[in-house]
Amino acid sequence: MLSGALGDASESNGGGGSAAAQSSVPAAAAGLTVAARELGKPLRIQGWLWKKGEGHSIGGRRNWKQRFFKLDTNTRNLTYQLNEGSKVLGTISMKGCTLVDVTGGKYEHHFQIHNDSEDRVYNIRTQSAAEYAAWRKVLLKATET
Repeated sequence: MLSGALGDASESNGGGGSAAAQSSVPAAAAGLTVAARELGKPLRIQGWLWKKGEGHSIGGRRNWKQRFFKLDTNTRNLTYQLNEGSKVLGTISMKGCTLVDVTGGKYEHHFQIHNDSEDRVYNIRTQSAAEYAAWRKVLLKATET
């Protein structure tokens, strides 16, 4: 559990993000990291999460894919990448979003980010209950206006 998730503390839960960057199989790198705030720099929470695709094309699939997520608590932007350090695939502005817990479904530790300004719902899940609680706590704080 993260104590003071938006404070100045640095804490790691699980394997941490650096092991994920070195592994060729991201699924083996469970965990998240919260970097300490340096003077003038934003606090970031980051780690591997599963994101369900949109399936844009005709007959397109909506598969779950593991992505490396980072939340900048100053801008309240949640970005996701193929791997740590690769180009950003997407950005979710958490300002005014709503988090919805998904229960009774196929997967545990599943939540949705409802972004009304983009008229879009992002399906996200974590690997563990501890990661779920940590991400949910920080994302809820980022949605506050």
